[in-house]
Amino acid sequence: MATDFSFFRLSLEKFLLENHSPKVHDIDFITSRCDEAEEIYQNSVKSGMRPVYALEIANKALFDDPYFFKYNILRDVVLEEFPEIKEEEHAYYIENLLTYCEDIFAKYPDKSRETWYSILYTELVGAVAIYLEDHHVI
Repeated sequence: MATDFSFFRLSLEKFLLENHSPKVHDIDFITSRCDEAEEIYQNSVKSGMRPVYALEIANKALFDDPYFFKYNILRDVVLEEFPEIKEEEHAYYIENLLTYCEDIFAKYPDKSRETWYSILYTELVGAVAIYLEDHHVI
């Protein structure tokens, strides 16, 4: 992890660490995402927006990403539905499941996640079960 102590970098790195995301080591990803959030924040404040609202918009740019959504929903599926997977193995399986479940994610548009979340969740439970059976985990 970088030694840059910007608010956005620290927030993003904390999020990535807490979620055991492999992106925590992707310096280019972190830097570009943080630079974008910082620029959005600065421009919003310069244009007269109150800092609290500027921060809200910048955080949306920092964290609202299909990768995070996919990773988090798969993490939820693994945690809630497959307790037999050891905690230290979660990140490994989730990262592999991101690729395995890409066709499923492609069926649901990013812009309306809330509308189809429960349907996607259910479909992912089935796909994860098949993946884990095929790999002799369950």
